[in-house]
Amino acid sequence: MAGFSDSAPGSATHREAVGKRNFILLATDGILFFAAFAFIEPNAVLPAFVGSLTGSGIVIGLVTAVRSGGWLLPQLFAANYIEQQPRKKPILLRYGLISRLAVIVLALVTYYSGADNPTATLVVFFFLFLTFNICEGVGTVAWVDIVAATIPAAKRGALFSAMQFFGNLLGLGAGLLVRSVLSNRGILFPQNYGILFALAAVVYGLEYIALYKLQEFPATVTAPRRTLSAYFQGMPQLLRKNPYFPRVAAIRVLVGCSGLLLPFYAVYGQRLLHLEPGIIGSFVFLQTAGNSLGSVIFGRMGDRRGNRMVIQSTAAVTMLAPILAWLALRLVGRVPAPLPAYVYAAVFVLLGISYSGVMIGFTNYLLEIVNESERPSYYGLLNSLNAMTMFLPLLGGMVIGVASFYTALLLGIILLAAGFGLSLGMAEPRELDRAASGALPDSCN
Repeated sequence: MAGFSDSAPGSATHREAVGKRNFILLATDGILFFAAFAFIEPNAVLPAFVGSLTGSGIVIGLVTAVRSGGWLLPQLFAANYIEQQPRKKPILLRYGLISRLAVIVLALVTYYSGADNPTATLVVFFFLFLTFNICEGVGTVAWVDIVAATIPAAKRGALFSAMQFFGNLLGLGAGLLVRSVLSNRGILFPQNYGILFALAAVVYGLEYIALYKLQEFPATVTAPRRTLSAYFQGMPQLLRKNPYFPRVAAIRVLVGCSGLLLPFYAVYGQRLLHLEPGIIGSFVFLQTAGNSLGSVIFGRMGDRRGNRMVIQSTAAVTMLAPILAWLALRLVGRVPAPLPAYVYAAVFVLLGISYSGVMIGFTNYLLEIVNESERPSYYGLLNSLNAMTMFLPLLGGMVIGVASFYTALLLGIILLAAGFGLSLGMAEPRELDRAASGALPDSCN
């Protein structure tokens, strides 16, 4: 490969050069991924799209359920296979290609479907959206392993920070495009959403080029070949083996309970505050701005102070979002009209900050407490356990249908407060005696 001819393949100098090149490529990949994601944002754009086809809160909640379940559940199944492979890049490219083809088909189907057959449009949408998330979930396990193998622990926070910050700068522009397209009375539904999905497909295509150019070294340790049955029988031992994993997994699940409310913030905020449809673009813009802010804060915090603090801060911010939403809606009719809308807009800033903290804090904390050969399993297990929250949006829809959006907010606050409380007792890997802990990887020494 050009640029490495002066150093022998596999040497320390060669690996350092590959690491620097991969840092740029991984950052580029993440930047473009976040930019593309703004066009199909599952907490504002997609619920609004589905809400235009149905008035069912349960169906609207299915957007977040499909997103979380499709992305999280396959990871544990995929981890067994990925751990046995010395190279993870082929897996990443294979599933990445399928996911991007799903977005292209979604754009075409949405643009040409018409609004006269909403049921068929919804069925096709959920099938393609599920395909996209399953493939992204499998690819993510391989992607994280490549990051851990080529990027030093002290630079991972900077990588995630750069990905999110610059990706969200592009995402801010995407949010403005979302607002412009959805506010344009000359572009009818569902063609307006078809255009947004097509824009996402174009940016995802560019992102795939960065993935293709990644270089990896074969893993030094691979898991022994085992059947899926034997793999799952070993899960309890995996949980007991690492003393820090059960708590971080429980916190991740409780923080994931934010999914109870995620697909409803935009829809019910718009309805209860009597806002124009174009406000969805503003919500995307604010959420993206919050993600950028969080990426800078949490990336620096994780590298300098440790990822325990990142997780604790993330749990606190996640809990504040429904508190602020509840307050904003209670202010309606009690204060001048614009104020509740401004307070409610801050909810999306907090959601953006929360997303960045989840990605930086939990991923990097996990990579610091597990061994190289077990990274895919622990990462897949962490996310698959979090898949227990996949049906919470459906529960949220039922609570809203039976009671109200206010009741759903109060339930979310209780669950998220439990996660924040549990995070206060976390251990910080960097403060532990690494020599006494066989669970910590050599790369952390």
